[in-house]
Amino acid sequence: MMYHSKERINKAQSNLIAFLIAMVVIVLFIFGIFFAISSVPQNDVHVLNYHSSIQQQVNGGAVDIYFNASSSPSLVVFNTTSGYKLLSVYANEGGEWVNLNIEPTLLQPGEVIPLPSYSSQDELTLELEAYNTTSFALADPNSTVISS
Repeated sequence: MMYHSKERINKAQSNLIAFLIAMVVIVLFIFGIFFAISSVPQNDVHVLNYHSSIQQQVNGGAVDIYFNASSSPSLVVFNTTSGYKLLSVYANEGGEWVNLNIEPTLLQPGEVIPLPSYSSQDELTLELEAYNTTSFALADPNSTVISS
């Protein structure tokens, strides 16, 4: 009878030790997961760069504007994506930039924007707005606009 109680005590001790080891492993695993989750870096604000998107669309032909430098100069819009607005046009007259005072215009395909006759041989800078971002584009006489 004595033999059986000693066997029971050994078995109880081994069960207790196994239980304690299992509890320690579970607690360490739970704390490890908690610290791994809580230390993951998080970006509070992701700032989008719309300026490069505007440049790619103007230079890639999605927004296609031609500077017609004839006797009656004009800007001809061949293609555009929605939301592009021409805010102002500046002419480089002998090193001095002059605002041509055009009305802000929402760009539409097929639109012709007349310019003053004295700007026919000047390099133009267009101030474009899209995605609440302002960008500038250059236009040489009788060429398409290139974003800068």
